[in-house]
Amino acid sequence: MKSVWYVPIVAVMCGAMMAGVAPAREPDPAQGLSEDSAQEKLLAEGIGVLRAGNPGAAMHDYFDKIIAANEPRIAGAGKRVYAARTPAESLGYLMEASAGEGRGAVVFGSQVAYAHFMKAYALVELHRDADAKAELDAALALSPSNSQILDEIGAWYMRQHDWENALQSYQRAQALVSLAPPSAKNMELAVAWRGIGYVYVEQHRLADAEEMYQKCLELDADDHKAASELAYVRGRRAREVAH
Repeated sequence: MKSVWYVPIVAVMCGAMMAGVAPAREPDPAQGLSEDSAQEKLLAEGIGVLRAGNPGAAMHDYFDKIIAANEPRIAGAGKRVYAARTPAESLGYLMEASAGEGRGAVVFGSQVAYAHFMKAYALVELHRDADAKAELDAALALSPSNSQILDEIGAWYMRQHDWENALQSYQRAQALVSLAPPSAKNMELAVAWRGIGYVYVEQHRLADAEEMYQKCLELDADDHKAASELAYVRGRRAREVAH
């Protein structure tokens, strides 16, 4: 039996998550940067409450308030609304919108997407996995190129043993990690690679899994999770050859 390492990873990644509220968003005269700053503060406080072991309070007193504050902003935007961590992510959304035939786009800071993201984590802690998925989907709708959100959706699918959807989510995260904040790229890439490796083991693609875990260790020689999984895969391959 492999170690089940794919529990939600949000708590250890919250610093990287907050690293990139995109400065390239379109100004919102009704709320402005001060409102975004207030939401950043509320989000950070909510993460602290969550990490202290009170997911219900974190959800109701912090994350839900950010979501509610943004509902009129989103409804009144008159355009497709995105939320981005970095200028590169923001530019990608705006370019995609300009190339289409829709109503254009506006890019907010990442707070509203991460309010849904962190609410999902709180719901998992409360054993409400189905509700958590709805919040992850809401976060992804706002930030479809966010590799951290895609990583967590991959983890959600893995908990359901839905290996194909997990693999697709992790592969998308891998492809989009270049848009992440520099401080978060390696972490989010490692999560995606470990997830892909785990799915490959479940699909009995042991050589492919071994390759993914080796890549993790090339990225970070101190990745103990990848090292443990690599040892498991190599041991399993050796036993199968012996039989």
